[in-house]
Amino acid sequence: MITYERTLIGEDGGRSEKLLVFCYPGRANTRRLLGQGAERQFAEVTPLLKSLWPDFPEDPRPFQAAERPYGFPIPAPGRYRASARVIREQRGPVVFCGDYFNSPTTEAALLSGYRAADALTGERTA
Repeated sequence: MITYERTLIGEDGGRSEKLLVFCYPGRANTRRLLGQGAERQFAEVTPLLKSLWPDFPEDPRPFQAAERPYGFPIPAPGRYRASARVIREQRGPVVFCGDYFNSPTTEAALLSGYRAADALTGERTA
């Protein structure tokens, strides 16, 4: 389970704090729930989250259900070689930083990028 607190900006410009939760319910549950639809997946995975985090919010709502047969995406052959080439060849003013290309998950890659930006600017970006 990975959690992120985010500020949601509504159409009226109002702000509200949201907690996003990403989870992989394990191999057996994933195999059983693949293809079962987002409503059933949400209904069966939510109690698992509460068993890991006793103070889990009482009224969670689904945001997006992404079906993956594996906890981490399996990279295509040659992906790391290609990403190393891009990293070597990139030039400013905008460059990718951290482990953007090399992390097994998007979430870890983004966190790495935020940490790199924090180190450069001395500010908290995430």
